[in-house]
Formats: sequence, C-alpha cells, structure tokens
Amino acid sequence: MAESSRPRSGMDLPTDITDIITDMLLEQKSLTYDELDISRDAAKCMLVGSTAFTTIGLTLYKAISPRLGQSTEEVTEVSSVPQLKGLLKAWKLPLSGSKPQLWKRIQDQVSVPEDCDDQCCPCSAATRDIVKGLGQAMVSPRQRRCLG
Repeated sequence: MAESSRPRSGMDLPTDITDIITDMLLEQKSLTYDELDISRDAAKCMLVGSTAFTTIGLTLYKAISPRLGQSTEEVTEVSSVPQLKGLLKAWKLPLSGSKPQLWKRIQDQVSVPEDCDDQCCPCSAATRDIVKGLGQAMVSPRQRRCLG
C-alpha cells in the first residue's frame, strides 16, 4: 500500500459516516448488549482522540442519557410534589418517594455526577448508577430475566 493511500491516524470522518457507525452500534442494544456495553463503547471512542470518534462517543452517551443537560425550568427544588411528579411521570420514571428524593431523581437525569469529569464521561448521574450496577453484576438484570 502506498504511503499516501494509508489512512492517517488523525483523519476525521464525514458526519454521515459517523452517524452510520453510531446507528449501527445503537441498533445492537438487546438483552446481551445493554447500557453497560454502550457506555464501554462510548468510552473507547472518547479515548481515540479524533473528532469523529469523539462525536461517536458523545452520541452514544447521549443515547443512554437522553435528558443530560436538559433544562428543568418548569420545576425547581421548591416546586410542589405534584409538579415534581408531573415531570417524572412525563419522563416515565418512578413517582414514589419524598420531595427531596423526587428532586434528586430529576437532578440525576439532567446533571453529570459531581465526582465525574464530563469531558471523559458525559452521562447523567442516573445513567452512571445504572452502568455501575450492571458492571458490578456478572449478568445484567435483563439478562437474568431472559436466562430464567
């Protein structure tokens, strides 16, 4: 292979190609390819160092943390319990718990954990907790249900 025809390590890919790669990775989500696997693939992409792979990694993180960075202007920490539950219901999240627990559940969906550098792991606190739990289990809860 001639030197000029070899791909350069820092070469970026067109946006449509990165979109196709991301879609292919996300289409794999199943009982055996879950948020933990997507998170691992996203982290690997973020480490490559090229703009194209960083874009793929960020898109994968966004897929497993869809509300990260979303505004919660319609509710605040001083909102009523019915207002907090209304947002949680719209997001299809559990509605049980005290007012501080409801507010924390909302904040966990939209913010990066305090102890995490959002440059390396831009996912919500809720997603991070899910991924940590899956990582600690030999088999994810969904896989356990499937395997019986």
